[in-house]
Amino acid sequence: MYQDKLRDQLSKLWTNDYVLLTKFIAPLIFTNLVVDIGEQFLNRSVARSSDAVNVLASFGLAYVFVKFFVGVLDEMKQVGLVLVQDKVAYRKVLLYSSFQGICVAIFLILLATTQIGVWAIKDLHETSTTVTELTRSAFFYLSAYPLIDLIAWYHGGILLQDHHGFIVGCASLADIIGQVVAIAVLLYTPLVCVNPIVVPILASYAGVVLRLVIILVAFFRTVFPKMGREVVVPITVWKVTTFASPLMFTMTIQRISRPLVNLLVARLAPSKCAATEALAVLTATYPLGHIVYGWLNELRPIVPAFGRAGIDKSNRVISGAKMGIFSFVLTAVSALICFGTFWTPTVSISILEYVVGVSYELALQSVIPLKMFAFLCFAVGIRAPLTGWLTLHKQTKLIAPSGAVRVATCLTLLFTLPYLGLSGASMGVLALVFSFFTESTTVVVAAAIYAFWMVCKARRFKLLRSNEIECSLIKDDIGKENEDDLSTLLTDHEQHLSGQVKHETAL
Repeated sequence: MYQDKLRDQLSKLWTNDYVLLTKFIAPLIFTNLVVDIGEQFLNRSVARSSDAVNVLASFGLAYVFVKFFVGVLDEMKQVGLVLVQDKVAYRKVLLYSSFQGICVAIFLILLATTQIGVWAIKDLHETSTTVTELTRSAFFYLSAYPLIDLIAWYHGGILLQDHHGFIVGCASLADIIGQVVAIAVLLYTPLVCVNPIVVPILASYAGVVLRLVIILVAFFRTVFPKMGREVVVPITVWKVTTFASPLMFTMTIQRISRPLVNLLVARLAPSKCAATEALAVLTATYPLGHIVYGWLNELRPIVPAFGRAGIDKSNRVISGAKMGIFSFVLTAVSALICFGTFWTPTVSISILEYVVGVSYELALQSVIPLKMFAFLCFAVGIRAPLTGWLTLHKQTKLIAPSGAVRVATCLTLLFTLPYLGLSGASMGVLALVFSFFTESTTVVVAAAIYAFWMVCKARRFKLLRSNEIECSLIKDDIGKENEDDLSTLLTDHEQHLSGQVKHETAL
């Protein structure tokens, strides 16, 4: 008897709303934290080559450029998460995504084979001829990577819609494991000496193909059979474009914020030595700061995934209040980690010295920027769930202004703070923090405007509905014998109701 009660209690606990949210987001957070490890292995895979400096510089240039496109195209995950509910929509969006990936692949091939690539690499970055040629070859080899990654994340978004966060997290972890294993094997092949830049590229393909295979197998076994052949929500190219383009624009702004800060901090520095020190501090502190708050971005898919019943209308729907409490708790946890780590000088300096591997002098210069980074958890913790809520209601156009506000704030502060006596890494991080908060504030305002519009619309609908019922009752009371009087009375009544509706709308 006692065992049955204990089993029932554990069963209720396992299906608790907060436990479901934790099971959904935990794998996504874990993979978000370890994804940088895979990139470090990619960089180290070319360190053994005879021309390590040139190869590392070439791969770094090409990989960062390709990752920029990958990050922007990954927003198609939100399309799979929100818009795709039947097989017709699935096929249309799959073709749309494939077209985007093919366009990026063609652009990368053009960079690799035409003078455009020479201008973008040699002239713009002032690199040597060797680095330029190696980077162009890396562009050619990596041209198919964005398409494969895009298809994987598109299907991953549909899996998230059906609450398969564990599968998506495991697939991302398999991506990293695949890279590490591929590097371990390829380091003992002649490629390290013959063509070393191919080693990290092949490892990248090994990881992303493994992730794609896992996601596709899970998708066709769990979600695809649930999809009906009848159109649930009509999907057009225009609808997908208007939904996805604001998200891609915002992600583009987020991706260029850090390079923009680096560029202006270096150019506005009083000397080349000060510029080098500032860039070194930013390079050391940004990844460390991002680790403790960046995982809060995984709050974005929670609202679209649990705010409705899903593809087959059988998934658990969790109230917005509970999801808000859950987001608040995770933000508080991130804040405790941030302030406990970055506002304790001995802890932050020790991490910078022994984990990151910088000198003691550089670690001292990084203390203040890290303290500023601690506040970003609040901006991201507010922005992520509200962005997910607007995405669920297909109001992505309201998100787009936040990106413009962010870059405008960042530029304004970077050009005005030097007049206040600030310079270097502290100025760059301060501008970045304020731009994050203005972006979050813009999202809050957009969500408030849409919520107010929803309330007014609901009140108007409720008033019209009650008026229809009232008109039908009047008609039943008077009867058919006094149709002329009824017509006059209803006309006066409808005019009165119309005035009420206009008044409500004006309010």
